[in-house]
Amino acid sequence: MTIACNTLGTNSVCATADDFCLNQVEYLFDIYTGRDEYDIRYLAPDPFPPTYYIDHLNSPRVQAAIGAYVNFSESNGAVSAAFGNTGDDDREIGVTQAMRDLLAANVTLILYWGDADYVCNWLAGTVTADELSQTSPQAAGYSSAGFANISTSDGEVHGQVRQSGKFAYVRIYESGHEVPFYKPLVALEMFERVVKGLDIETGEISVGASYRTSGPKVSSFKEGNGTVQFEVVGGEEPVVYDTATGLPVFENGTSADTGPNSQNPPGLRRRWDGGVVDEEMRIRREKRARGRKDRLRNERRNGQKRGMRAARQKGVMRRDQLLGGGL
Repeated sequence: MTIACNTLGTNSVCATADDFCLNQVEYLFDIYTGRDEYDIRYLAPDPFPPTYYIDHLNSPRVQAAIGAYVNFSESNGAVSAAFGNTGDDDREIGVTQAMRDLLAANVTLILYWGDADYVCNWLAGTVTADELSQTSPQAAGYSSAGFANISTSDGEVHGQVRQSGKFAYVRIYESGHEVPFYKPLVALEMFERVVKGLDIETGEISVGASYRTSGPKVSSFKEGNGTVQFEVVGGEEPVVYDTATGLPVFENGTSADTGPNSQNPPGLRRRWDGGVVDEEMRIRREKRARGRKDRLRNERRNGQKRGMRAARQKGVMRRDQLLGGGL
């Protein structure tokens, strides 16, 4: 179906291929593991990242400072449904070529991934980096570079980088999808190094075309399960994420860790021991889980895009009323 989608460019074919991936790959992970696609260390609903930043962005002071004239919202169901209706996820939309064009224009390109992210997983990222190295003259030296530890101002190793000239691939340890939330220091210092034209590994070397990191061709570090959570985190009490330990903490400062090193008495039944938490607690938790990640998945699974597609097939909606109509 993917081949047919990108050969014919037909909306219905691409949407069917997209649905197959959603239902037979992505959704299976959800229903059988009960874990968050964006951070597999946590059972769903995952409280991180929290959503209180929305109120901050919509405060008059912030809006005046940045010149915003509309409120910020995390997602839009109509836009999501429109992309789903055209099978956008299954289309080859030229991202790899766009990255080659950036490198050809002498723009620094850093691909970075949190290694606890399932949706944009770091192993798939290595394939993308390898493909670029084989098809972009500016990234050709990547094949001779190796993975090296990233040094940061706190003296901790938060990840590894493999860099050739202005092209680099970065794996960040114990981080979910939103790396700047889980590992803010390394994310900031990495950004600063790129802006200043310095190497990602140390931030001390001016990067030229001949620059290469030295080390193994494969990032084989294994951090273990020390930050993996065995129960749903949070409950009625708000929790915060400790970026130093990678563990959840209640707002009063006590540990909310439910992982292998936790000293807390189990407050919830584990999913593989007794199913999900009781219905009342589940409802309360779901009301608290209003983050972008949960809403986007719910929008898709509530059948919005399939409903639009069914309506179109019945002739209720004209093609020229749909995003991408005509294909």
